[in-house]
Amino acid sequence: MPSPLKIMIVDDATSMRNLLKAALLNAGFEEFVEADNGQQALNLLRQEKVHLVICDLDMPKVDGMTVLQAMRNDAALKGIPFIMVSAISSADKVIQVIEEGVNDYIIKPIKPESFVRRVKDVLKEKN
Repeated sequence: MPSPLKIMIVDDATSMRNLLKAALLNAGFEEFVEADNGQQALNLLRQEKVHLVICDLDMPKVDGMTVLQAMRNDAALKGIPFIMVSAISSADKVIQVIEEGVNDYIIKPIKPESFVRRVKDVLKEKN
C-alpha cells in the first residue's frame, strides 16, 4: 500500500481515533488528519487533500450522516471514499447510510485485522 495516502479519522472519542489510527499504522499507513466532530472534518476537507474518510456516525454538533451528505453533494469532495463506523447496527440506519453513498459501514466494536482489510478493499475499489 503506498504510504502517501492520507486518511481522515473523525470521531468524538479520542480513544476510538487512537484505536483506528493504531490499526492503520500497524498496516503501514502513515498520514492522518483527525477531527473530533463533523464540522471540524468538513472544514479540514476544504483545506487538506485526503484519500479516505473514516467517520463515526453518532457525534455531537455535526454527525457522520451530515458529513457524508455534505461530501456527496460537493463536487470537490464527492469522489473521496467514505467508511462509516458506528455502534448503531439497526437495518434502517445501515440502509439509509448506504443510500447516501457510503463505501462501507463498520459496526463497533471493531476488530483491527478486519477493519484494515475493509479499508484496503475500499481503497482498491477507488483505484
